[in-house]
Amino acid sequence: MTQSDLEKSKLEQIASEYRRKGYDVATRPREDHIPPFLRPFQPDLVATSDRDNVVVEIKSSLDLASESIMKLAEAVEAQSGWRFELVVVNPLVAHEVPARGALAADDRVESIL
Repeated sequence: MTQSDLEKSKLEQIASEYRRKGYDVATRPREDHIPPFLRPFQPDLVATSDRDNVVVEIKSSLDLASESIMKLAEAVEAQSGWRFELVVVNPLVAHEVPARGALAADDRVESIL
């Protein structure tokens, strides 16, 4: 499963959860379907209800240093009745560890140690 697949799967899961809670949900909404303060950004999900409004951004741990996340969070937090959620998905394995490969035999591991 690629990083993109992980993010898409998580987005679908979160959208479903918000819909069950009674929110109107837009995933990757177009500019004309979001409030003006969000137009400089491309949020992954916007959920609105009578109780509150949420902007959700889904990123891998590798993308957390992005300045755009901080700007989006600040823009959302400046709006009354809105909140920001950052969801982090991690790759199944580290990039330097092959996803498929043979494990070393126990005696090989012991000799290395």
